[in-house]
Amino acid sequence: MAAVPRWFGVLSHALAVVFALWLGLHLYAPAEWIVIFFAVAVLSALLPYFRIVGFAGLAGGIVIGGVGTYLLRDVWKVLSVPALVAGNGATAQRDAIVLVLASLWLVLGSAFRTQRA
Repeated sequence: MAAVPRWFGVLSHALAVVFALWLGLHLYAPAEWIVIFFAVAVLSALLPYFRIVGFAGLAGGIVIGGVGTYLLRDVWKVLSVPALVAGNGATAQRDAIVLVLASLWLVLGSAFRTQRA
């Protein structure tokens, strides 16, 4: 089994911590948000160690992208940079950005991981 590069492991663990902190911010959110961010944090943390997690991450990234698009279907119309940098009331827009980043990371990171035998 070829080891993944060190930068990949560091990036994967750093993003796992970021998504775990984001999960902490959504502690009292509906269950689907908690499941999404928990899954992203766990998959990201395990990605450097097991190749099979790469396949699960690919599927998870696609599913999270679809579910996130559905959950935030009304936010896409009002997504704007000034609302994102405002200190109040833009949590749904920030969730949209984090879901896009989570989906991209899982798909791209998992694709990279599955190429390493």
